[in-house]
Amino acid sequence: MCIGLRQVAKSRGQAATAGLCKFGETLHGFVCSVSNPRSLAMRVELEPMVLNRKSTTEEREQALRRLYDWVLERQPYDAEHMALASLEKDFRTGKIGVRHFLEKLAITDLYLEQFYFPYSNLKFVELCFKHFLGRAPHDMAEVEAYAKELAQHGPRLFVKMLLDSEEYRQAFGNFGVPYPRQESCHYSPKNFQQSQLLREEAAGRRGRALPALVWQKLGLVCEAGHCHRPEPTPPRSKAPMASVAASRSEPQVAVRRSGSTEPALDAPLGSLLDELQEFLQML
Repeated sequence: MCIGLRQVAKSRGQAATAGLCKFGETLHGFVCSVSNPRSLAMRVELEPMVLNRKSTTEEREQALRRLYDWVLERQPYDAEHMALASLEKDFRTGKIGVRHFLEKLAITDLYLEQFYFPYSNLKFVELCFKHFLGRAPHDMAEVEAYAKELAQHGPRLFVKMLLDSEEYRQAFGNFGVPYPRQESCHYSPKNFQQSQLLREEAAGRRGRALPALVWQKLGLVCEAGHCHRPEPTPPRSKAPMASVAASRSEPQVAVRRSGSTEPALDAPLGSLLDELQEFLQML
């Protein structure tokens, strides 16, 4: 089943840190869409970006920063830039395109140590869908199918399979920078919700083991890298008027005290009948 959704806004991402830009300004191709620059949950809008052989050095530099923001979910540190110097040089000079850059970036220790080794295979599949296809998995069957491919071929060939897929070619081609796609048709309302959660999820924020499909189905709450089952909501106490109405609808008599034949308050009618039967048997 396919659920069509009206596209009321452009695709959005989430800034890695707060205070980087003001409302309406542009940062690495991201347009700030909140007026409070101090918000830790700064929302940004992503516009498609496609390079070509005539792209300027500034455009390639901007694309490089956007690739890191989306795929690594941060900018590399200085020491990491040194390890990526040769790859970055080939990209800046136009020797390789976006797809080949991502293919080589995904097999670096930087990417694998950040997203593969700390995570389960199921979560890694979900993250790869986010980073390279710009969407969340449609359902658990898709996650399990790709998890088998990951187990058989390893992370390097798995990522290459995604980048060589027909879906990637149609969405981004060889020179398009991946971004969170706003699909016009989702498999289900849950799939739409999972896409939004995954799009705004920072690294490790919702755990490293369970993909969103699983922890939502189990009814778990996953935040700050940990998942837990929420405490059950205590039942509401009955309203006083309801208690009064119930007491009026059921006839009550007194309960007798211990060792006494006199009835006390709040005894049900059945207790009085039992006492009457015992009294008649004594006569």
